[in-house]
Amino acid sequence: MIFRIGLYIFLLITSLNTYAEICPNDLNISTDVTAKKIKNNVKKDATNTLALQEIESIFKSGLKEESDFETLAGLYTLAKLPEQAKWVNNLWKEKFPQGKWTINETLQAYYAQRDPEKREAQLKDIIQKIETDKRWENVRQNIPYFQ
Repeated sequence: MIFRIGLYIFLLITSLNTYAEICPNDLNISTDVTAKKIKNNVKKDATNTLALQEIESIFKSGLKEESDFETLAGLYTLAKLPEQAKWVNNLWKEKFPQGKWTINETLQAYYAQRDPEKREAQLKDIIQKIETDKRWENVRQNIPYFQ
């Protein structure tokens, strides 16, 4: 039974990863982290083991790309290791000072803002970044949700 569940999870993850490669703009969140969340809902005890194994394999291959840091932080969060996730996020910010994390933090600050005037100013700033910065192109489709 456990083998079958593992096989189904593997097939699901493989399908998600393949879909992400074919249609990268259709997915707004990390496929690897989403797959790990699916595993977490199926079998919580095995998820920590799988997440830790994946973390180990990422460290063995080296943290070369920004996506490695993003995946690693998500895996630590999934494994319920917040201090390690915070540590990886700090490393991510040091190694990639203009990385994807800047987009996430800008959007989180926008959503957290309660003052309508400040929120409007932040929205104008976000729209300007979308129009001028290539890294923000994926956010363009979300403009209607910001208003």
